[in-house]
Amino acid sequence: DVLADLVGLRDPADRTVLPLDELLALTGALPTIGLRDDDSLFDRRFNTTPFVARDGKWLDFLPAELKHPAFNPNAGVSEPDKNTLMRLLAALQIDDTQFLALVKGLANAVVATAAPNDTLLKEVSTGRFVIRLTAASVQLLYRHARLARLFAFKVPELLRLMALTSDLNGKAVSNRFV
Repeated sequence: DVLADLVGLRDPADRTVLPLDELLALTGALPTIGLRDDDSLFDRRFNTTPFVARDGKWLDFLPAELKHPAFNPNAGVSEPDKNTLMRLLAALQIDDTQFLALVKGLANAVVATAAPNDTLLKEVSTGRFVIRLTAASVQLLYRHARLARLFAFKVPELLRLMALTSDLNGKAVSNRFV
């Protein structure tokens, strides 16, 4: 069965001209081991040299919470620091406006299997939210940002398309994502 599944991935990879690790990231977890070379897709996207030199490797650092300036009463302040936000924007290859649309669109997605009420966008006090960064949330954000780029959509367009998809609409709000 596993061999058949692996062989079955070749046809979509050939048709989309996506590298196999990118295709895997669209259908499941972001590969954390190298398939094409020593660096995994996760490392190539989220652990580039400048970010690792300053803050260390991700996965070692996750889970974490990001206080985005848009959700922070002290407007303009990103915590833990701007590097976390910049790392996400660079890895997802989207701008801050698209990132905020993505987070808001996926806000109710559960991002920790041990805590079913732990959603991507979590209210920590009245009107104050944090973005939960876990392996699951980073994969979810990456998958949707990548799909938007593949379809040449802006994030809000992808989210509207998803809202029109009957398979997704039939799911609980916390599971309405790809």
